[in-house]
Amino acid sequence: MVGERIMANKNYLTSRSYTTKYYLSYCIGLNAGATVRGGNCCVALASKNGITMLAVAMNVADGEGSVNYAFSDCKSMLEWAYDSFGYVKVLSSSEIVYEVPVRYCSSVDYVSLLPKDDVYVFLKKDTDIKSEIRGEYRLFADTLDAPVAEGQTVGEMVLFKGEDEVGRVDLVTKNALSRSGA
Repeated sequence: MVGERIMANKNYLTSRSYTTKYYLSYCIGLNAGATVRGGNCCVALASKNGITMLAVAMNVADGEGSVNYAFSDCKSMLEWAYDSFGYVKVLSSSEIVYEVPVRYCSSVDYVSLLPKDDVYVFLKKDTDIKSEIRGEYRLFADTLDAPVAEGQTVGEMVLFKGEDEVGRVDLVTKNALSRSGA
């Protein structure tokens, strides 16, 4: 081969070969085109911070001058989506969420329950967790009998936003409790 070969790409969201005004470093693929009935169209796929999103612009009018609104709209949608949505921590594994009565233990009469893991939910970043996310406890039994092991799974917590389930986590005991007289 003689000389260097240069390849250019007109997929403006993924390439800076012809213009940089639509380029997104995290755009990983797209398809763009136009038809008489469908107008200008663009489908763009992006991946950033472990989140993959898709933007679709269809039947977009021609732009004035050199503006391509199909690319511009997809770029704007993706920037807005990544700025507005993400994984939000809605429950911490160190947060006591419930207490269950314990029988046959002389030192205490209850044990605290914690989520086994932190819970992250894909939400609008400005979601008010305290007012918009609610939890329901589902215990295997209303009362536990000692001995109780630390980290023992005794139920689960189901998380809701409105009527939609958005997460689920096992509930575990915070402390070990021995049986009286043992």
